[in-house]
Amino acid sequence: MVRSDALYWRLFIIFLTNEEGLNFTTFLEEIFASTFVLALGGFFAAFLQAKQKFRLLALLPIIYMGSVVFGIFNWGDIGLWIVGASLLGGGILYFLIGFAFFLYFRGKITWQWLSPPKEWKGFIGDWTRRILNNIGFQLNEVIDLWIAGLLVLGSVTAFSLGNLLGGFLLSIVGVPLSN
Repeated sequence: MVRSDALYWRLFIIFLTNEEGLNFTTFLEEIFASTFVLALGGFFAAFLQAKQKFRLLALLPIIYMGSVVFGIFNWGDIGLWIVGASLLGGGILYFLIGFAFFLYFRGKITWQWLSPPKEWKGFIGDWTRRILNNIGFQLNEVIDLWIAGLLVLGSVTAFSLGNLLGGFLLSIVGVPLSN
């Protein structure tokens, strides 16, 4: 009997030795770079939100996804790496356009913390509730996927989609009701 982890390792080695595996590793590198550039661009998105420039803020993800769709539509038949390149190109556009808006609205980068002490009142209690909520949510995900793994084919997908739908309903219905 072959242990499952040994089987996965063999499949992983076989996958990475062919050309598709190399394209996949390039794809992953481009995704990680895109995520890093998006995280840097998030600073400029937060600046636009602080300046209450919500239309410009909404424009940034549209440009990001538009560049991804443009790249896949025009060059998608080249290979998997073009998807990663489109994601990276979209992330760079997101960053550059956010930076341009930052300069246009005369943003300044300072290293001072100007938050008044009253903002920290009740922080620990709120933080603790949020951490416990996230721990509960992650445990629920793990247990759901473990149970789904014991069921018929497609159960993991059904449970994952159910969790996403639950989060969607919570954000659309639950959050406005709680406020």
